[in-house]
Amino acid sequence: MEAGSLTFAKMGFEGTIQKSNSRTRLNLEATSLLAICYLREGNLEKARDMIVRAVKNINNIKSPERREQFHRRLIERLEEESILVGLKEESSGKLDLDEVDRQSVQLVMTKSENQIYLEMGRAVPQRSVDLLKDVRSTYTLRLPSPDRKMLPPPITEENKEALGKRASSALKRVAWRAVCSPDSDIYKAWSQGLSVVYDKKYISVAIVAAFNSASITGAMVAASAAALAIKFGAEVFCETFAPSSLMIDRKDKS
Repeated sequence: MEAGSLTFAKMGFEGTIQKSNSRTRLNLEATSLLAICYLREGNLEKARDMIVRAVKNINNIKSPERREQFHRRLIERLEEESILVGLKEESSGKLDLDEVDRQSVQLVMTKSENQIYLEMGRAVPQRSVDLLKDVRSTYTLRLPSPDRKMLPPPITEENKEALGKRASSALKRVAWRAVCSPDSDIYKAWSQGLSVVYDKKYISVAIVAAFNSASITGAMVAASAAALAIKFGAEVFCETFAPSSLMIDRKDKS
């Protein structure tokens, strides 16, 4: 799915759902990931159906701690995917590298980390916000009242900093591979602290290329992502923003 082949991913998850018992962890994870696939391709009707089915199946988790853990991971992942869907603009032009680099440098020089999140939140389009509300509403539709307390607070349009942080978390699925692959020249240079990475716009180039490939065309969104990468530095950025999996290891209590 992360490789971009939604057709094959959907076929795989649908096959798993058909062959597995609806009360099993395998079935729950496949249902959740299928919901994400439909959300990514903009098929909201089927995405809603899969979300409702996943929420119902989470009730099969007997441990309240594990149930809360899965609820938290799934709703946060669905909200991240909602933001990404809203940011994509297939018909718009490509990002302008010079403009993104200019804005990212300005952010690095004049804004704190939290202020950059605030700017990113302000740049999130209304369609992302609307989809966030839709997904949250669908998720809680048939959720038992006690389990609603297990969910993290909703991301609201008014709290731009929180919205920016969630957008940043969503964008790591696009940006992380662009700048954090250990085999890439940019990561090798960046991790050694070489100033050429900053002087030659390498980070902005990598992020702009990744965002253009994903049809994300918001200049301030891209600039904010680049600014955060520069502020954090290679090691911290690549560790902090590494995409997390929906799958939960049986020993994982986080």
